[in-house]
Amino acid sequence: MTELRHMFGAMRRDEGEPLDGPPSLARVERLAQRARDAGLPVEVVVEGEPDALPPGVDLAAYRVVQEALTNAYKHAGPAHARVHIRYEPHELLLEVSDDGVGAGTAGDLGVTDAFDVAQNISGGAKYLAQLLKDFNGNTQLATAAYNAGEAAVQKYGGVPPYDETQVYVQRVEQLRDRYHKAL
Repeated sequence: MTELRHMFGAMRRDEGEPLDGPPSLARVERLAQRARDAGLPVEVVVEGEPDALPPGVDLAAYRVVQEALTNAYKHAGPAHARVHIRYEPHELLLEVSDDGVGAGTAGDLGVTDAFDVAQNISGGAKYLAQLLKDFNGNTQLATAAYNAGEAAVQKYGGVPPYDETQVYVQRVEQLRDRYHKAL
């Protein structure tokens, strides 16, 4: 984990790397190279003319790519990742995919267009329903598998010790309890 935090760390810079402002999509190739150096082959595709993005949007987009590459490195097994950035008038579209262990899941759940919100919501709901079935209705394990992957839950025999997953499972439980009480 320490190595991952160093490679993909939010505020860290490598020795000799200039401190030239906050992370941004203009530096996504540098991020991809760090992933490549760690052993994850990454292809970066940029379509359209990059617009000047508001700083918050630019930083958030960079963080999405950073998190996706980190997850591919941690959970996809032997994989190749692809970062697709598409600039359109007044719109930025990001897609980060990999061909690792879970690569077939989206297609199996009817998600053929990563930019289609309805397909993503439907696919996510189907996936969560399948996980609930696979884990005999255990919402903790199902939400942990949704966040960290089924293999991680099986590897650790329960909720994996990843901080992100621990927080995610706790937050989903809190929301479930709140909504259940409201009914």
